[in-house]
Amino acid sequence: MRAAAGSIVRMEEAKESALDRVVEPPRTAQAGTHAGGNGRRRPPGRGRRITRWSLIAAAALVVLTLVGTAAINFTMTRAATSRTVSVEDAARLAGEEPFDAILVLGAGITADGRPTPMLASRMDTAAALYHAGAAPVLLASGDNSRAEYNELAAMHRQAVSLSVPAGDVYLDYAGFSTYETMYRARDVFSAKRILVVTQSYHLPRALHDARALGLDAYGVAAASHSSGQRGRDLRETLARVKDFGYALIKPKPTFLGDKVDLTPGRAPALIETPDQS
Repeated sequence: MRAAAGSIVRMEEAKESALDRVVEPPRTAQAGTHAGGNGRRRPPGRGRRITRWSLIAAAALVVLTLVGTAAINFTMTRAATSRTVSVEDAARLAGEEPFDAILVLGAGITADGRPTPMLASRMDTAAALYHAGAAPVLLASGDNSRAEYNELAAMHRQAVSLSVPAGDVYLDYAGFSTYETMYRARDVFSAKRILVVTQSYHLPRALHDARALGLDAYGVAAASHSSGQRGRDLRETLARVKDFGYALIKPKPTFLGDKVDLTPGRAPALIETPDQS
C-alpha cells in the first residue's frame, strides 16, 4: 500500500515538473528577448544616435547642394557680364577682329511652324547684327529631330524676310542643347570667334559652354518676354549646374558629321519638311 502511494506521489511530481518546463521559458530565451535576441543588451540610445547623425548628414548634403548651385550660378552670371555687348559694340569688336558667325540659338516654334515670340526676337537681333557688319554669316542652331518639327525652317524664313541673303544663313539641324550647339559650332562648322544671340537669362550658360569649349564668344541679348519668365529662370538655374558638369567632362554631342565651312554666300539650301513646306 505504501509502495503504491509513493508511486502515485512520484508520478504527480513528475507531471508538475513537466508542466513547469512547458509554462516557464528557458532562462536563455528570456535573456535573448530582453537583450535584442542575441543575449547582448543594446547600448541605450544607440538607435536615436544613428537617426540623429543620418539627419545631420542629409541636412549637410542639402546645404552643400544649395551652396554649390548658388556658386555656379553666380560665377556664370558674373563671367558673362564683361562678355555681353550691344549690337553697336559687337560691330566695333568685329572691326578689331572679325567674327566667324552670328550664332542664334533656337527657342521653339508654334503649332503652325512659325517662330515663337522669343525666337523671333533672337532672329531680329541676329539680323540687326548682320546688317551692322558684325559677322558675314548667320549660324542658326535648333532642333529638327522629328520630321514634323523644324525650328531651322522657321529661323531661315525669318532671316530671309529680314533681308539676310539665303546664302549667308547656315543651319545646324542637330543643335539639341546649348552645349551641343557650341560643340558642333567648333567641330562641325570650324568656328573660333562667334557672337551668341539669345535672351539675357540664357546668355551666362551659353557663353560659359562656348568658352569652356575654347570658343572666343561674346553675347548679344535679344528682347525678353515676361510671360513665364519665372519658370524659365528656375529651369535655367538647374541647367547651369548641368552644363557646368558637361564643361568639365566634355561629352561628345549626339551627332557630329562632316565639316562645313562658314563661307559667305555658300550656305546649303534649306531642307524643308513635308509638314512645313
